[in-house]
Amino acid sequence: MLNSLLQTLVFDHYVTHPSYSLLTLTCSGQILDASSNAAQFTGRHHDALTGMSLTCLFRADHHLIVERAIQVAARGDTATLNAPIEGRSGWCEVNLSRLAVEHDQIILVALLREVGDIHGAAESARQAQARYAGLQDAVSDAVITIRPDGRVAEWNRAAERTFGYTRAEAVGQMMADLIIPVRERSRHAAGLRQQQRTGEGKFVGRTTELSALHKDGHEFPVELSLIRVEVDGHTCYTAFMRELTVQRATLQQVQAQSEYLHLVQSQLPSIFWTTDRDLTLISASGGHLTPLGIDLSAFLGRPIAEILSGTSAEHSGVEAHEVALQGRSSAYTLALQHLHYQVQVRPFRDPAGEIMGVVALATDVTVQVQQQQLDVQRAAILESIARSEPIETTLERLIQLVSQQIQGSMVHILQIEGQELRTLPGSAVPPILKSLLDRASDRIALWQQAPLPAAMQQYRAAHMPDPAWREALERSGLTGLWVMPVRSQVKGLAGLIVVYRVDDQTPPPWAEGVLQEAARLLMVALEQHKSLQTIIQTKELTLRTLGLALEYRDYETKGHTERVTRLSLKLGRALGLTSDQLDDLRRGAYLHDVGKIAVPDQILLKPDRLTPDEWEVIRQHPLTGYRLLEPLPSLSRETLGVVLHHHEHWDGGGYPEGLAGESIPLLARVFAVVDTFDALTSQRPYKSAWTVSDALVELHRMAGRVLDPRIVTLFVALMQD
Repeated sequence: MLNSLLQTLVFDHYVTHPSYSLLTLTCSGQILDASSNAAQFTGRHHDALTGMSLTCLFRADHHLIVERAIQVAARGDTATLNAPIEGRSGWCEVNLSRLAVEHDQIILVALLREVGDIHGAAESARQAQARYAGLQDAVSDAVITIRPDGRVAEWNRAAERTFGYTRAEAVGQMMADLIIPVRERSRHAAGLRQQQRTGEGKFVGRTTELSALHKDGHEFPVELSLIRVEVDGHTCYTAFMRELTVQRATLQQVQAQSEYLHLVQSQLPSIFWTTDRDLTLISASGGHLTPLGIDLSAFLGRPIAEILSGTSAEHSGVEAHEVALQGRSSAYTLALQHLHYQVQVRPFRDPAGEIMGVVALATDVTVQVQQQQLDVQRAAILESIARSEPIETTLERLIQLVSQQIQGSMVHILQIEGQELRTLPGSAVPPILKSLLDRASDRIALWQQAPLPAAMQQYRAAHMPDPAWREALERSGLTGLWVMPVRSQVKGLAGLIVVYRVDDQTPPPWAEGVLQEAARLLMVALEQHKSLQTIIQTKELTLRTLGLALEYRDYETKGHTERVTRLSLKLGRALGLTSDQLDDLRRGAYLHDVGKIAVPDQILLKPDRLTPDEWEVIRQHPLTGYRLLEPLPSLSRETLGVVLHHHEHWDGGGYPEGLAGESIPLLARVFAVVDTFDALTSQRPYKSAWTVSDALVELHRMAGRVLDPRIVTLFVALMQD
């Protein structure tokens, strides 16, 4: 900046000469400082001038002239102009020059002088034109002064370069004959006559683009700015002309590049936007969102918080933009319908480094997110299969995988059994379609008239061969469905995965990949379930066979195992036992007397009453059975509890551990009631079979002493019913 002492002396000098005012400017025309008397020239307070552009001091129709003068002064040449001050009636003469100050810094100095009304300004402009002819030669624009009769009075060097005529060739010639195309000359002459007659002209005081003629005869575009001056009572004109050939070519190239970049950007999987410091959207692009029904231009002028409201990034997105305003980059994720974006947010700075707003780039990461989700869901399904969870649980997770990956769909899984298709649990079937399936005995009419697909297939509702099926789809608001066959290496086609759609979209490759993965997982789950069921059935038959084997050894109790199993399950259901508890109770009924395998025949088959010592051997069979079965991992603790504790008494007088009341396992208490009833009603070597009514009376007598009274009451009611 100016040395403070020098600045004070210079500015004080102009205070003592009130006809002048001094401004210091940057090379771009921004006012740095002003003498104290600048207010009387500009009508603005001293503080308001600081930081203001010099151009803005003058009327809009002279902004171009002022900007060109600033450019001339910045290059090192002195520039002089006359222009009307904005908001005031007077004109001002401005002399601009460049000044080097300390530290090699360059500033511009503007000397302002009032020149009165528009007539005085025009006269001053004419005088300035004469005084600064050298300045005209230094500028890059063609500057031509035209006398009232239309002849050239001044022709600067730039005019020589632009039109091909030397100054000597041009001065005194009719300007129309030199640079105006022949077809336009009559119109030019008429305009000149009207201007001379009325004082009004079409091009005066404005900037216009038109065609000009070169000395060699070729035409080219120019930009014309025309001002009017009064010289010795006559109207003259000064024309500023700039050749536009290069600029137009450059502009066309820029426009072409811009259109190409816009086209490329609209096809890229990204969204771009900028905001101001208030986080209001000021620009945005993202043409590939059009298929989603999202028009980014509709969001211009709206706060980013309002735009993100209700989305997955309602809080994280706003916070990321606020962090960027503080000068730090940030990121967040954004989900739009089925698309996912990774949004990078950075501060947007001006050339001086000041933060002006935020710029954000959102990259489409849908494929990566879907793959991550697919991996997690696949792992959960495989874990469910490996842990032998119920098939319903596995199918529920499989359907959830497809629904989340292909949003806006209903998923229906079917298994082929013989010639029929059976709906598997968890399928999302529209109600009207479900009623159709129920009426058709769970068979889908579509596949009765069309072959089952060998690969991924799309069906449209309007083209369905079965009228009932077509009507059901249309009434459900569905336009079609995608069908993925499920194949087994053993028996070929094993099932179908059906995805009901509300649109006619052709399955994209990624959706087909999701369904192929789902089909593979479904086949693994079904084969695992089938193998598991085979194992369970084999285990059940093994346990049942082991129980029946004891009956063949102890023939007087033949049928005991089947009877106690059947009655135990009936009593268990009445008690509200779960399916797992009923399974444990059934296995315990099969195996409850397995410990008798260690009882000698002379004791087990003895027709008389047992001695105390023989009775003690019999009392060991629950413990023996428990020890035989306990190493088997497939038997639960509840099943083993039936084997070990079915001879415990409610009052604690039973064996082998003397448990009492509810410390006896529930399933053992249930089985004890049934086992006692069957023992009473069965023929034994040492007794006759009791009648059912007598046995039920005896159970009442034993309730609260040997048996659980609540269970006895329920059992008696069941038997009486």
